Amino acid sequence: MFRSALRGHREAPAVQYLYAMTGAGKSALLRRFALDAAEAGRTVREADGSRFGTPRALSAALGDIQDLTGPVLLVDQVDRCEGLEPWLRECLLPSLSEDAVVVLAGRRRPDPAWTADPGWARHARTHRLARLTDHEADRLLDGLHVPRPLRTPVKAFAAGHPLALRAAAADALARPVPSAGATGTWAPGPSTTAFLFGRLVGPAPTALHRRTLAVAAAAGVVTEGCLRAAVGSQATSAFQWLRTRPYMTPMADGLRMCEVLIHVVLAEKAREQAARCGNLASLAS
Repeated sequence: MFRSALRGHREAPAVQYLYAMTGAGKSALLRRFALDAAEAGRTVREADGSRFGTPRALSAALGDIQDLTGPVLLVDQVDRCEGLEPWLRECLLPSLSEDAVVVLAGRRRPDPAWTADPGWARHARTHRLARLTDHEADRLLDGLHVPRPLRTPVKAFAAGHPLALRAAAADALARPVPSAGATGTWAPGPSTTAFLFGRLVGPAPTALHRRTLAVAAAAGVVTEGCLRAAVGSQATSAFQWLRTRPYMTPMADGLRMCEVLIHVVLAEKAREQAARCGNLASLAS
């Protein structure tokens, strides 16, 4: 679709919005789009929303983009700059040339105005990045030179998540390679699960948030009632917090956590419990 937009096909949307949780490949796609656009002779402007406090600051960084013919604008982490999406829709994008191509990427589902507004609905498309298929995961692991005996447990843990696949592959390659035909012999080390927890969940959550995540991981589909048994009167606020997380998917009867984070959260919980047991044993001795 992006390449069709570069070629000026009338059916191709001028604005594409990619969204998915951290580590799903949004930034990698934007880098590839930048290369494709440059090869097509387009002028490319790239920006990272997390580096700008206001839309005005980002506008200054983009320079003369409004004077360019057929520019390609790529904005990563568009949801990290407060007020950026409305400013893009209402101010910047309408001022660009008609053959401009814009790709925005963020962790959260985009503002409904991108598709609900009749004007933008004709020009914008939203895409939630799916996890890698088994074949795609194997292609990634081929590039990382992961031996076949290690792949089954690595792929099962990562559940098609690109960043988790890379982290799990690095962890697995640091261990002795199992004998031919062996499966299920690898499990992620504490440093790997701690790294992924920090990247996928974000800034260190509170103790309440950790308990909430543990309940969500164990429940499959979590409801406010599930949380009430674990966090009591804080269940409502905890459930509302979960609703805003990019790794949770709304279901008819609650919220479902993405599979890779279930594995990470449960592994982290087991590690913490083991550490507490070890500390108690040390005190008892």
